[in-house]
Amino acid sequence: MSKSSNLLLATALVSVMAAPAMAEKLGLGRTALPEEIAAWDVAVLPDGTGLPEGSGDVETGDEVFAEKCATWRAVRARCAMCAR
Repeated sequence: MSKSSNLLLATALVSVMAAPAMAEKLGLGRTALPEEIAAWDVAVLPDGTGLPEGSGDVETGDEVFAEKCATWRAVRARCAMCAR
């Protein structure tokens, strides 16, 4: 590696390692609560096991996505409904 590559790598490494310490010093962030982790900890198997209660099918899902999500995702790279 060249000297500039080594310097860049070292700078990136120091930055990554210092970020959590700086966030803590500035009062940013907190440890996730168990209920917050549980809400995001969803494992859906290929056979559909693990899906939340509900109803629907692929065709209806395509329609809902086109109506409520597609435009938001194109503009903001995420769905307004999914950002809740």
